[in-house]
Amino acid sequence: MIWIVASDLFHRLGIQQVINELGMNYECMTLKEFQELKETYIIPDLGIFFWDHPDMSAQLNRFRKDFPECALIFVLENPEIPKPLMSLGTIGTGYLSRHCEADEIRDAILKVSEGLHFRCHRVHFPERLQAVPLSDRELEILILIAKGLTTAEIAESLFLSPHTVHTHRKRIFKKLSIRSASEATRYALTHGWL
Repeated sequence: MIWIVASDLFHRLGIQQVINELGMNYECMTLKEFQELKETYIIPDLGIFFWDHPDMSAQLNRFRKDFPECALIFVLENPEIPKPLMSLGTIGTGYLSRHCEADEIRDAILKVSEGLHFRCHRVHFPERLQAVPLSDRELEILILIAKGLTTAEIAESLFLSPHTVHTHRKRIFKKLSIRSASEATRYALTHGWL
């Protein structure tokens, strides 16, 4: 079951069309309907949130508390991933621009439903959050290291070879002047990425 939470009917209709083509079950609700939802017997496998309202951060916290295992896709108004979403990392999380094509939406739903990461080419991590210039990929890997994933687990989740992840890891550690995963965790926490 997929839950779609969006305040704009136009946005919901586009996602609904893609989900219909995939033959998946879904339920649409406005942010107000989601806020008023008291108890449900339906546990979603995937939540799709349109990050277009100031109260979305509080609603996301509630959703994560109620459904900690649920994968998430965020449809963003702006190309930068908002700071409240940075702590989610990349496992079972997707980021889409509201300008994405149906193929990208379809890929995101399928990949994130399987516990993988998806980020459309229009979305990037905010540069202003970076104390040193890390690439988007390095930032993704730093967050995963800080979450305790092994090189093999990171490689699998990002569809990279372990050698590539190891090379990124060495570059990250050199750029940040750190020597261990625990220092990487401390650095990520300090900068609001966890």
